Amino acid sequence: MAITIKKSKNTIIGISLFFIGLIIVLLCQLIAETDNWRWFAVDYNGQADQISAYGSLLGGILSFLSVLFVLFTILETREQIQNEKLEKDAEERLSKLNRLKLISNILISTTDEIKSLGENLLEFYPAEQANPSQMHVIYWNTNRHFDRLMNLDFLEMFNAFEEYFSDDKDWNKMLLNLYNLNDFYGDAFADLKQKYRDQIQYKVTEQKSIGKEMNDMLDMMNEVVDAYADEYGMGHHLNHPWSSLFNEYIPKHYKYLEQQIQADEMPDFRTISNDLLLPLIKEAMQIRSVNGFDSKGSRKVIKTASNIRKRINEVELYCVQYADDIEKQYKNYFSPENSSLQVYQKIKERIDNVIQKNS
Repeated sequence: MAITIKKSKNTIIGISLFFIGLIIVLLCQLIAETDNWRWFAVDYNGQADQISAYGSLLGGILSFLSVLFVLFTILETREQIQNEKLEKDAEERLSKLNRLKLISNILISTTDEIKSLGENLLEFYPAEQANPSQMHVIYWNTNRHFDRLMNLDFLEMFNAFEEYFSDDKDWNKMLLNLYNLNDFYGDAFADLKQKYRDQIQYKVTEQKSIGKEMNDMLDMMNEVVDAYADEYGMGHHLNHPWSSLFNEYIPKHYKYLEQQIQADEMPDFRTISNDLLLPLIKEAMQIRSVNGFDSKGSRKVIKTASNIRKRINEVELYCVQYADDIEKQYKNYFSPENSSLQVYQKIKERIDNVIQKNS
């Protein structure tokens, strides 16, 4: 259309120049008929007919030229409107391309977050499954890139995809996949983070409670040993199996705790359960089979030790179940081989290809 207008304008200019030239030629012919003419001293006497004819012809030509000038003005206005429209369309197209660039930049961050969390989950769940009594950490990014994409105007995203992916009949499905996947991963991050917080809070709370129960058990052991000392004297109180058993156990327990402190590590309740409490309970059962429980609190001590082991097992079982769930989440959504992440990355690649082609 712009080319047609330009041709029409050139045609009008050509016709106008032709008639202007014709006017000059006719004027020159009229002047040439004057004898001994001089500049600004044309003799019009006796040339009334020629001048009248010339004036009529000139009026007709000028009228025609005025029509041409009006047409030229109309075409000029239309061309200006079309140029403005083309500039506006170009600006809108550039704005849509910039929208795709913004989406691509956000997807760089979200994809990195997905991969980073996947690496953290892969490091976390095998360690938690193998040693559920120990503390293992998942590191979380505090960025809000998923929210940034979801907060973009969906209509603008729609228009940008429609503009640059119109050659793909399923471009709208690609946009919805991107939107849904981004929404899913954003919710998955929030859900996993909250479950992790709940899990850590449960584990810490339970381990603190178990630690307190261990301290209570050690205090009860000391009370039993002291009761034997009060009754039989300091020189003979360890001659009895229960006081001897507890007196041997107490320094072993504190020695392990001291070793952990020096190594700057938290006590491993599985080690305490297997290497300290279990031998204690086995030996206690042997003493019980021969002498039975005494009246100074040995029954309560062994019952507490047994309860501590049960609580440790319960906490570990819960932690292993949580780690198993993390493993499923990793394999289904965060491993490099899972289909959801691959679709997410493929969409970003297509966006980047369009940006490169149109930049």
